[in-house]
Amino acid sequence: MSARKLSADKPRIIYSTVSSHSGPINVWADAGGLVLEVGGYPQSVSLDTPTLSERYWARATKEVASRLEDPKRALVVGVGGGTILHFIF
Repeated sequence: MSARKLSADKPRIIYSTVSSHSGPINVWADAGGLVLEVGGYPQSVSLDTPTLSERYWARATKEVASRLEDPKRALVVGVGGGTILHFIF
């Protein structure tokens, strides 16, 4: 899902490049925060994004954390832009 579809606001690309491995990479200004989009999929959002707690990463992390016996340790494979690490640690 493109960052353009994530918000009712009108996000705009503030940086764009192409990776020979990952394809198009865009940074969108969206709803008061930033979204990192790689290959057409959002990978991370800035921590000051007003809707951060409603995003997938926050909800998924909260659900997983509620099932862990020792949430002080976690193995994260493929962190994208790293937003999820801020929720875990």
